[in-house]
Amino acid sequence: MIGRQIVNHRIGRKKRFFISDDLKIEALLERQSARRFTLLDELLRNRLTIRRPVIYFDIMIKDNVREKILQCGAAIMYRKGYNDAGIKEITDAAGIPKGSFYNYFKSKEEFAISALDYMGRQSQRRIKSYLYDASKPPVDRIIGFFSEMVEKNIRELRFKQGCFIGNLCQEMADVNAAIGAKIDQIFKKFTAILSEGLVEAQKNGDVTRAFDADQLAEFIFNSWEGALMRMKASRSAQPLTAFMDILTGVLLK
Repeated sequence: MIGRQIVNHRIGRKKRFFISDDLKIEALLERQSARRFTLLDELLRNRLTIRRPVIYFDIMIKDNVREKILQCGAAIMYRKGYNDAGIKEITDAAGIPKGSFYNYFKSKEEFAISALDYMGRQSQRRIKSYLYDASKPPVDRIIGFFSEMVEKNIRELRFKQGCFIGNLCQEMADVNAAIGAKIDQIFKKFTAILSEGLVEAQKNGDVTRAFDADQLAEFIFNSWEGALMRMKASRSAQPLTAFMDILTGVLLK
């Protein structure tokens, strides 16, 4: 039970209110003729003032700092991998003391799982922006999404880095069950979104029904992750262009 002091300005006496688990707020008067009333009622009558009205602002600041750590830390882990990304390097980039890291994450493992969620949400927004665009045919949405990803890896990333989630999968899935489970969860979300687009394309008669949409989505996604891995090793666009050639051949019957 949490207690904070409040003051009734009319009578000048200090009171304490308590917030219970069921979120009911009760104020207790410390005077001889005490009576019970709800904090909400007194606030509406302008009789009570909470001495620390910034509690929600404090939470908002904490959330913003956590977001900054995730943003900076995920970028470092993307470049260097899990094992080579140091906590001090992450906190320096975020502009906070190293010890403050543990106010937001219990361990480096917990941070990595949160970073996977953070990057996963960004990737899901990107794929949804293409595959949920009803102004274009389903096949065009799918091809458009992967075309953008090919362009990004060639021109922006210069055949380096590849997929953040795929990179951590290769590095950590065998040795850390929690990280591996999170990666599998994110990959399943991606393939489910892709499968939705394929089902729609099959209904329109644009994609062959010779394959189950879920299996086809798995094959396409797994092929994409493999192409990114080969791209990094070869430092060339050839694995990506080969992927796009087969993708369009499969989708455009």
